[in-house]
Parts: sequence; structure tokens; C-alpha cells
Amino acid sequence: MPAVKVHWTRLSKPQFDDLRKRAEESERLAEFSRAHNEIVLALRDLDQAMTKGEPAYRTRKSGGEVRKWVHRFIAVSYAVFPEDQVAWVLKYQPVSSSWPD
Repeated sequence: MPAVKVHWTRLSKPQFDDLRKRAEESERLAEFSRAHNEIVLALRDLDQAMTKGEPAYRTRKSGGEVRKWVHRFIAVSYAVFPEDQVAWVLKYQPVSSSWPD
């Protein structure tokens, strides 16, 4: 269970902020925070980061893999580099475009 350092890309940060704002406006911030914290916790564990979701493709940088994972109502795409013990969150999306309605 090696630890992984998780980073967010410039594009994923505004996507996260948008989802958080939508959750806050619909008074579902606690539910959103729980789900997001579970995602981050899983990505910080190399074994879980390499097995959650489905592999999408290999990265240009050797040894990396992009995976897509749907957790509860959040879809997350991330790149994981096992040798470097680093993961990058690439994209956040709600599973339903009308979430949280």
C-alpha cells in the first residue's frame, strides 16, 4: 500500500469548483464532500489507484496509465504513475448532467 501524491491539473480544479458550487447550492455539500474525500483517499493508495475504474489509455510518459472511475455520482479521470508514486486528477464530471437535481 505505497502512498501516492495526488495533484490536480489546471482544468480539473475549475471542474471541481463547479461541482462543489452545485452541491452547495442544492444543500448537498456534505454528500459531495464525502464522495470526493473517498476518491482522494483511494487515489492516495497506489494499489487502489491502479485498480479503481477502467483503464483508458497509456500516457506519453512511459509507465503511466489514465483511468476513468465512476464513484457514486462523480466521474473522475486520472493519470497514475506507479514508479513515481504520483497521480494527476485530469477531469471531474457529474454522472448525470443534471446532478444534483
